[in-house]
Amino acid sequence: MASKCIICFSNLRTLSHLKKHFEFPNDYKHIEIGYCPDCKIYQLTPMLSKSDYDQLYSDKYFSSENDNFYKISRNDRVRVYEQKIKRLKLISPHAKSLLDIGAGEGDFVRIAKEFYTTYAVEYSQHGFEALCNIDDVIVKKGSADCIAEFNVDFDIIFMHHVFENITNPHIFIQRLRQKMHR
Repeated sequence: MASKCIICFSNLRTLSHLKKHFEFPNDYKHIEIGYCPDCKIYQLTPMLSKSDYDQLYSDKYFSSENDNFYKISRNDRVRVYEQKIKRLKLISPHAKSLLDIGAGEGDFVRIAKEFYTTYAVEYSQHGFEALCNIDDVIVKKGSADCIAEFNVDFDIIFMHHVFENITNPHIFIQRLRQKMHR
């Protein structure tokens, strides 16, 4: 039976050839990368459990031993994020506050804090500790669900490779809407 998209429930196309670009631990050989042709998003199938996320986003995720986004040079990541900030400034020139969900070690928020009152959420202990060392960024440790703990609404909510990990995107989007300035 084909896996279903978490957004529109269409059948996913399994893209097994993409797995070689990700370093899934041996425990995750059953995980596939699915693509929804209707929503045009990629997602893991089946969805990971909390213990899977705890293992996946351990300190090793951020180490140079891991072949993932964090192996890309920090300078390259910063250039990508600088471009994203430029686009955000064009799209929403009057925005004052920004929340980064899944902020990692804080490369994006280091740039964003120059333009916005900046908030960050990070699931991993390693990333959370790194974020706590950045001045002028308000940080919470936890999953994306902890955004309700911020007693503020946001002009911009940013996620980089996070949405595909959300187990119930419909409810999540409703929560995001509640935290956006109107």
